Amino acid sequence: MPNPDDDFPIIPHQNTGADGCGCLVAEVHGDEVHLVCNEPAAVVRTITRVEFEAGHIPPDLLPSEITTAHCPHCGAVQAFPGFSLIDAFVSRECGLGVAIEHPIQ
Repeated sequence: MPNPDDDFPIIPHQNTGADGCGCLVAEVHGDEVHLVCNEPAAVVRTITRVEFEAGHIPPDLLPSEITTAHCPHCGAVQAFPGFSLIDAFVSRECGLGVAIEHPIQ
């Protein structure tokens, strides 16, 4: 099974229509996966483990904007759904940190 921290995209809690600066994280509980806001700690949605393993994201949680960048270390494309600007990230492929001199929009 995928590691929830590695395979679930970063989704800002604001995509759920709620106020707050947190992001949704996946917590596996048997056959269910709770999509939980990390600030405040609240379950936003529950999906099945099968849906999670297939990469399903409830359509109403999908962001309207997305920013992408290439990791200079491994060349992998990094996607940041729900973000219009990034200035640093950790590659999901190689795990190395990247600081961006000119933020990407």
